[in-house]
Amino acid sequence: MWRVRAPDSTQFDSPTSIVFTNNKIYIVGIRNYIDIPGEFYVFDGLLMILNEDGSFVDFKTIHIEESDLVLYSILQVENDNLFICGNLVNNSANNTAYLAKINMSGDILWDTSYSGFYATCAISKFDEDHIILSGIQWDGLHQNFLE
Repeated sequence: MWRVRAPDSTQFDSPTSIVFTNNKIYIVGIRNYIDIPGEFYVFDGLLMILNEDGSFVDFKTIHIEESDLVLYSILQVENDNLFICGNLVNNSANNTAYLAKINMSGDILWDTSYSGFYATCAISKFDEDHIILSGIQWDGLHQNFLE
C-alpha cells in the first residue's frame, strides 16, 4: 500500500479513474481550488502519472477558461495514447462533454467538446476501432442516459 500527494498540492485533489499501462499509472480527477480569495471554488481537471511502484513522475492540471473541468474517465487507445473524458461546466449552465487525446507524457494532442451532455460524461472501449461516450443529457425537463 502506498500514498502519493502532488508535490505542490495545498488544494483538494479527487481522483476519479485510473489506468495502468506501459509500466505507468495514470490517474485523472478533479482539482478543487479557490482562484480568487472570496470567490467560488474553481475546478480543473488533473492528471497524475506514477511509476508502477507508486513513485511520482508528473502532475498536470488542465484549465479551461470560463469553465470548470471535471474529469471522470481515462482509457488507453492505439499508439500509446490515452483518451480523457469529463464535463465542462460554466456559469451559464451550458454544460458539455469534454474529450481529449493525450500522449504518455500527458501532453494534450487534441481536445473537443460535445453539447447536450449535462454531467458524468465518461468513455469506454466498444471494440478495437470504437469508443463510447456516455453521460446524462439535460433537455430542461428530463434527464436521459446517452450512448
